[in-house]
This record gives sequence, structure tokens and C-alpha cells, in this order.
Amino acid sequence: MVAKPVTFLVETNNAGPGNLEVTVNNGQVPTSAQAQGNHVYAISFTPKEAKPHVVELKFNGENVPGSPFSCEVVDVSRVTVAGTGLEKVPVDQPATFTVDSQASVDQLEVKVLSPLRVSLEPRVSTNDEGKLLVEYTPTEVGDHSVEVRVAGMLVPGSPFLVKAYDATKSMRHKRAQATWRSSCLSTAATFLTTCSLKVTQDSALISSQRRPPCIHSPSSSMAYLYQGRLSSVV
Repeated sequence: MVAKPVTFLVETNNAGPGNLEVTVNNGQVPTSAQAQGNHVYAISFTPKEAKPHVVELKFNGENVPGSPFSCEVVDVSRVTVAGTGLEKVPVDQPATFTVDSQASVDQLEVKVLSPLRVSLEPRVSTNDEGKLLVEYTPTEVGDHSVEVRVAGMLVPGSPFLVKAYDATKSMRHKRAQATWRSSCLSTAATFLTTCSLKVTQDSALISSQRRPPCIHSPSSSMAYLYQGRLSSVV
């Protein structure tokens, strides 16, 4: 990592007497060695650029087994993390985001915690653009913490706060509300109908009470019949 010291140990106990030489990028990057005990040395150097660093380790002018070694150096301040998996995400569905850096899969560390602080297992791969692709599946509604580290260092913006939601519960709630409203409207309609029937019956009763009393005299009966015939003729 840029501006972070890199340290490794070299043991020469079984090599016998001789001189240990360490160079980084053909001597372009300064190195230092500190004795840690009998024939054990701590070699350190501090990268200044985000690019591969080649470490050559020689003993008495000859490369030790595995030398030269390659060390990938990244600049965490330039790492970008983006994707819908860092915003609002639905539960029980894969959420994804990408990490754009020169780091390898081994250098990337992702930790996802649910609202109950349960750790979710993320899956890391490389997409077609060469970016690191992270995928996880939330199972609980609420705030999730997504922590992203490269080479042990937090990337800018990390940890991220991701909100998980469940749209199916919202639909069930809306259906319940609709059913309740329909029931209320049905009850109200029944009440109005009952009231209307009662008003109609009461009106008929009042009308019958206001009707002239029946006169049983022959002259009165003839008068009603006569009026009925006149109305039918007209």
C-alpha cells in the first residue's frame, strides 16, 4: 500500500557466512535492515507509487529461492466502490457492487453485518471489466453495515450503510387496508339502505294516517266513484 511500510523477515541461519543484499525496483526504492536475533533480519521499504514492486533478495551475490518477488502496491485513497448494493436493496435477492482498484481478490476484505449484527457471507469475483465484484443477499429488513478494506485499510466511505426492505409486506398491508375500506363501505351502504327503507315505510305510514276517513254513507261512496270515473274520462 502506498505510504505504508512493508516489512518481511529473512533468516540466514543455515546459509553460512556471507552478505545479504536486498533491492526494490532495481534500487529505486530505499530499503532498511534491522537485526532481530541470530541471523534473522527485518527488511522494510515504503512504496511511493501504486504499481508492482519487485524485490530482489541475494545472498553472496546469488538469488535466494523464489527471488525476485513481486509485491502489488495499491493506493487506497484512489479506490472507488459503487453499485446498487450500497443503496436500498430488497431482501432475499442478491445485492452487488464493484470495487475499482489494482488490488487482487486476496487483498480485498468485505464484511457485511445485518441489523441483528449477524455476519453475511459475501462472494467476491472479477467481472468482465477487470473490477472486483462483490455479491451478498440480505435476509432481514433494516440497516446493514458493509465494510470494505483493501490490504487491511478501509476504503473511502467505508463502512457503508445499506437499507434493506421487503416490498411484499408493503403489498399485504395495502391489501389489508383495501379490504378494511371495502368492508366499511359495504357496512355504510347497508346502513343507508336500511335507513332508506325505514324512512320509506314511515312515510307510507304517515300518508295512510293522513288519508281521509272512509265514509260509509251511500252518497259519499257514490261521490268517490263519480270522481274516479271523471278522472278516467279526462
